[in-house]
Parts: sequence; C-alpha cells; structure tokens
Amino acid sequence: MSDEENNIQSVFDNAVAEYGENDKNSVLMALINEGGLDVTTAIREYNRLARESGLTMTKEQKEAKIAEILGEQSFDTRDDLEAAKNELMDALDVAPTTAMNYIKSYAEDKDIELPIAQRKAMASKTEVVAFIIEHQNEKKAELSKGLQEEFGYAKGTADTVISHLAYMQEYAKQVENVYEDQT
Repeated sequence: MSDEENNIQSVFDNAVAEYGENDKNSVLMALINEGGLDVTTAIREYNRLARESGLTMTKEQKEAKIAEILGEQSFDTRDDLEAAKNELMDALDVAPTTAMNYIKSYAEDKDIELPIAQRKAMASKTEVVAFIIEHQNEKKAELSKGLQEEFGYAKGTADTVISHLAYMQEYAKQVENVYEDQT
C-alpha cells in the first residue's frame, strides 16, 4: 500500500471512529478536507473502503440480501407490498422508490404480479377540473389522496396538481383585485 493509500485509509478510519459508521457525509468531508481528494475521488474511495471494511455491501451481497428478504414475502395485498418495501428500506438503508424498484425487478424476474393500482388512461383536463370542483372543500391532503385514487396519480403528481391549484387560486384573487381597482 502506498503512502497516499495509507493516508486515505487512515483518514477514513479516523472519520468513521469520530463520526460513526452511518455518517457518510462527514466521512466524505474528511476524505475531501483532510485527505485532499476531489469530490468524485472521495466518493469512489469511500465506496471502496466502506465495502472493504464491511460498512456497506458489495453488489453481490446486496442482491443476495434482496433475494433473501423478498423470498420470504407475500405479495398478495398492498399491505404485503408495503411491508416488503419497509423491510428493504430498513435492511438496506434505501429510499422508498429504490426499495420499490428492487421489488418490481424481483417480481418481474420471478413472474410475480404485484398488487399495484394500474394507472387509468390519461385523465382529461375536464375530468380533473370536475373532480377538483366537486371536492373543493376538502383539505389538501384529502384532495391529493382522491386524485391518486380516482386517476391513479402518483403522490408527487397529485401534490403538484394541488400546489398548482393553490397558485392559480392566488393568481385569480390578485387578478380579481386588479379588475376591481380599475372599476
């Protein structure tokens, strides 16, 4: 091992000891500030050193863990799917979308049909506006949930529609005030 490699290993080990195994950002900052690495090199070195020290899994270990967890799961209901997603999130420390991607890939490989609501054909603007008008007195969270259920929107899409609606309502108030001031 070269002096530079020894230095990087030492910075990594000291940062893990100081900040803990789960504080990746602080360890990366130490590799950058104390190790003199650029961001890209620091990330690459962190990943290598974390795998070598057992802090993170290799690709093969991760695939085996995913297969182990999902092999024990039932996918009969949406609750089952949610439980599998949560277990993956906890075991692998991944985001919900990443966990769902693992589940979808696993299900595709094993020819398992998942209980995911299929998105309806694209809703027309008229249908969405009619739905919003019909439910205009509901709280934003309920309206968002309704858009998800009625039109198969993802939560983020439904929330975006709600935020656009709030924007347009504010715009309409301001335009109305301008016209009132002109009369």
